Amino acid sequence: MFDCLTSTRSYRKAWSVEDAIAELRACVGTQFDGRMVEALVRAVEREGWKTPDIAEPPGGCYESADAEPTAGGTAAEPAADAPGARPAPAEAVTGGRDR
Repeated sequence: MFDCLTSTRSYRKAWSVEDAIAELRACVGTQFDGRMVEALVRAVEREGWKTPDIAEPPGGCYESADAEPTAGGTAAEPAADAPGARPAPAEAVTGGRDR
């Protein structure tokens, strides 16, 4: 998880080490074991953490959160007709009513 947060993805920039540690600590008890998180923090403090040299993926594939929606979707949510998009749940289509 820590590596994922601190690595640039096609949909977002890498988080800083400090922000990633804060996120892991915020999720202790619900998603992560506190002993494991603190062991990772000690290791990072002792050894450091190297992130890739690139600031963003080739072509700047991700959009900022304040970007205008594109092709019927948003930066965080692809258009319903986009390749690989999941179909909407029945409740969304029918408004929760049976037909």
